[in-house]
Amino acid sequence: MRTPPSKEDLNKSRETVDNVMKEVNNAVFKTLKQDDFDTALVKKINITCTQCFEAFTRMHNIQVVPMHKIDAIEHIRKLYRDKCTTWSKDELLEAFCLVQATLGAESFHNELI
Repeated sequence: MRTPPSKEDLNKSRETVDNVMKEVNNAVFKTLKQDDFDTALVKKINITCTQCFEAFTRMHNIQVVPMHKIDAIEHIRKLYRDKCTTWSKDELLEAFCLVQATLGAESFHNELI
């Protein structure tokens, strides 16, 4: 019958694993090219959109309990507002410009190639 490992042994093992993970992470991140501002912002916007969509769908089952469009817009706006409070002024400005540019280009959908 084996004896369970001591707390000291467990702590040593955890420390060893943590050190190996740090070394691997450092090695991987040294080889990765850092995203430019626009790429990082688009990733951040996509993550925020997904998080807000998932939060809204967890809170409301609109298939079961219908909701007015204006109420949904207001609630989703609050979710975004809560998520974006930590964003910098530049991030917010660029995100707004990207959304507006996308909507503007969409209005020319038939004319654009």
